[in-house]
Amino acid sequence: MYNRKVSVIIPTYNRASTIKRSIDSVLNQTYSNLEVIVVDDGSTDDTEQIIRGYKDPRVHYVRTDGRRGANYARNVGIENAGGEYIAFQDSDDQWRLDKLEKQMSIFQMQADVDVVFSRFERRLMNGNTELVPNQNYTKEMLCKDIKHILSRGNVVSTQTMVVHKRCFEQYGMFDVEMPRFQDWEINIRFASNAIFSCIDEAMVEVYESEGSITNSKGSELEGLSMLVKKHENFFRRYGTLEYYLARLFLVSIEAGKVKELADCLKERLFYECIYAGAQRNRNMQSNYALVKEWISDDGYAEKINAFFEQYQEETVVIYGFGDVGKILVEKLSDRNKKKIKFLIDQNIAHKSEYRIRRLNDVMRKDWEEIKCIVITALAHESEIRMNLRNVVGNDIKVISVHDVVSEER
Repeated sequence: MYNRKVSVIIPTYNRASTIKRSIDSVLNQTYSNLEVIVVDDGSTDDTEQIIRGYKDPRVHYVRTDGRRGANYARNVGIENAGGEYIAFQDSDDQWRLDKLEKQMSIFQMQADVDVVFSRFERRLMNGNTELVPNQNYTKEMLCKDIKHILSRGNVVSTQTMVVHKRCFEQYGMFDVEMPRFQDWEINIRFASNAIFSCIDEAMVEVYESEGSITNSKGSELEGLSMLVKKHENFFRRYGTLEYYLARLFLVSIEAGKVKELADCLKERLFYECIYAGAQRNRNMQSNYALVKEWISDDGYAEKINAFFEQYQEETVVIYGFGDVGKILVEKLSDRNKKKIKFLIDQNIAHKSEYRIRRLNDVMRKDWEEIKCIVITALAHESEIRMNLRNVVGNDIKVISVHDVVSEER
């Protein structure tokens, strides 16, 4: 049996109410050759007493010299680790009991693998759950195409990872300056040379909380701008740099933090950011206004219906059910309305005769008969196209309603 030692790092700060659940889910693993290193980042509650209350010799307590952040705490844990492999847990989350056993079995079978991660189940404060990454990302995609996927967003969460210790020695530790996206950032570094594998099921339960740093808009802007600056060439190589620069520019305007963005990106990249943001904003506004005007005109009903006529029944999906989406559906003939299998929209509370679903809720089998996806949510067209490419690849035609009605088509 493969029995290499795993060091599990748990950074914590004032999590007395949840830390026991987190530690117990590690100690109760079916894979027992492990140690737990809890790095207390200056807690002022009963966290220390709870941890010191464990009599299990596998539990170690380390305290930092004041609040230094989760990335610093993880690095302290790695430096104190005695295991050949490093895993991470958060102080308010929970592992499935066989998580490590399944991950370590992959290391045993594939000696060249450096990182093994899994999906996780996010438990939202409203009582709902969601699978991350969702099932549209196949295991093959997550293992074979990890660099391409990471260029479009992070699918590897820290608490799902087991990493061979050599990766930190070769590619560096967590960036202590990152206020957010630290797992995304380090995995971009790892993915450039390391080999990834994936457990095709949720092995971690992640609990959403009010105080989570991921709810902070300010940290999103700062973290994303640092990530783009640090890995500019990576995003440029995979064709997503322009999208992230545009997003940064528009968010910085909304937050009133353009100067801060300029200071972070410096002159050359900031000018590129301004151009990308202005171009996207101009396209969004002009496309939205023109398309809404076009499809409101009865003269375009014939063109819209002619487009839908080429598809068989129930083989079209409409992405977006805002103003443009509703007008588009109204313009369809009864025969063409029957060709819509379902609608995709973030707001599933819209009233419609069709099923409305969020993209993450659409299963792989639901795409099997789909021939075309028509995007009507023009304000987010670039982002939607990117997300759909990750989900359906090139197997399904994806167009914008702008393409349907445009004279240049």
